[in-house]
Amino acid sequence: MQPPTPAPLPADAPEDAPSERGVPGSQLGNPDGAWLRVLARQTSPSVTDMAPSTGEQGVAVGQGGEAPAPSGRVEVVPARRRPSPPPLGVSVVGGRTVKLHRVAALDRLASGVGYLTVEWLVRRRGLDLLALQDGSSVTPRGNTLTIDMTQPMNRVLIATGTQGTMPLPPSEMRVSNGSTQVIVPIDGGTSLGVWPRLTLTRVDEFVVIRHEHDPLSGVLGAVASAYGYDERSFAITHTHLLG
Repeated sequence: MQPPTPAPLPADAPEDAPSERGVPGSQLGNPDGAWLRVLARQTSPSVTDMAPSTGEQGVAVGQGGEAPAPSGRVEVVPARRRPSPPPLGVSVVGGRTVKLHRVAALDRLASGVGYLTVEWLVRRRGLDLLALQDGSSVTPRGNTLTIDMTQPMNRVLIATGTQGTMPLPPSEMRVSNGSTQVIVPIDGGTSLGVWPRLTLTRVDEFVVIRHEHDPLSGVLGAVASAYGYDERSFAITHTHLLG
């Protein structure tokens, strides 16, 4: 009686035959293999790659006691605010002195830090510089009106003021913040009281300066109503004199 013939041994698997996880055997143990990138794309977004605080490479163990499959690195990029473009068709001024004829915008630096000052460059006493405010805070300091650029600002109307009817010669206003200065030519004529001159408006990250070129002046209530302000919300400086 012949002994039983042993069962034939299974043939060796081909070198590159896929494993049960679909990973070529030639790339098992290769941390830079392309299959890692495939797994990274297939990994659930809820799985994050967390390294131990000791700086050593650790292995997380699942509920079944087996190490989970390698997960792709999840990079968390913080949200970044995209800067707003300047107002369309408006020239931007920063770090220099310019003369304003119609509209200009201060750059992000001059619009966002420090103090913006408005000064009426006249050479006589008894004249006023007023600021009608809408969602802004203007502080009189000496012969200037000051706006803190770190505080909320919406819209400010700058006007000159006289006690009743008075002739005014041509003059200039200066709007400045550090090395950024905007010189605004002011028309002369007969003032009937409050005369609108400039509007400062916050547009995204920029302060836009508009030369009103308004030929009309009058009492404070009428001017405030015409420009959409409350006549009770204003700041004023007095007695300008430049030697």
